[in-house]
Amino acid sequence: MEIGGPAGGSLGFRGSLGPSDLPRGFPAPGRSLGRPVEILRFPTEGGWIDAARRAFLEALRAAEARGSRTLRLCLAGGRTPEPVYRALARLPLTGLRVELWLGDEREVDPGSPDRNGGLLVRAFRDCRWNPAPDLVPWPDGPAPDACRSMEARLASLAEPFFDLSFLGSGEDGHTAGVFPGGPELEETLRRAVPSTAPAEPRARMTLTPRTLASTRELRFLLRGTVKLALACRLAGDPASVPGPVPGSAGLLPVEVVVRLARAAGAGVSLLYCEK
Repeated sequence: MEIGGPAGGSLGFRGSLGPSDLPRGFPAPGRSLGRPVEILRFPTEGGWIDAARRAFLEALRAAEARGSRTLRLCLAGGRTPEPVYRALARLPLTGLRVELWLGDEREVDPGSPDRNGGLLVRAFRDCRWNPAPDLVPWPDGPAPDACRSMEARLASLAEPFFDLSFLGSGEDGHTAGVFPGGPELEETLRRAVPSTAPAEPRARMTLTPRTLASTRELRFLLRGTVKLALACRLAGDPASVPGPVPGSAGLLPVEVVVRLARAAGAGVSLLYCEK
């Protein structure tokens, strides 16, 4: 699909948030944030999925060009990204080993439908990749133990941890299990920590902002009017924000991740589906 014109054009803007908005340990004001953030808008789900599929294939080709034998993805949970994951699973891939990590998990029974790991199992059950993808689920059990286990796995990897990340955002600006006002937002030493959501299931475990931002390429999968407002804010174009944005008085978790990723040199795009 060709992306261009009013429906699929890319709008590049640079963000501008003041020093007082930055959490402790955030890159100092004046540091270059790299490439501008793009918003890619799609009138249909098909075009939105196609853009995500292209991002995946580009990351695959880049990994092969680097001589890597593994492509490592960090994925969002929830309902929004599932059609994208199913489309990726249908691609006939051969040769490269693909690891699928989750940015966060809910501390619920392993068989609960609220468990993000179940989403990956469903979406990639009939995967056409050879070899089949390696799912890297959060361990069952208490969040503190699961986070320590996840940190141990990450400790064996070089940064950036991920080659491509598909993340999302809630209407309140949270991403993964990083919520507005939560201590996890300002965590600079840990790689994975327990967190608390404002709604059930409240007990969560999440990669921290710096870990989520440790990626070569970052794509946000967004849908809905409120998400468009967030996308415009993330792209640094407040004049085009269609109405109020929740949490606009301070820095949203999704903004922290975007700015950290850009400061580290990652490419960041916002894939927004109008339907």
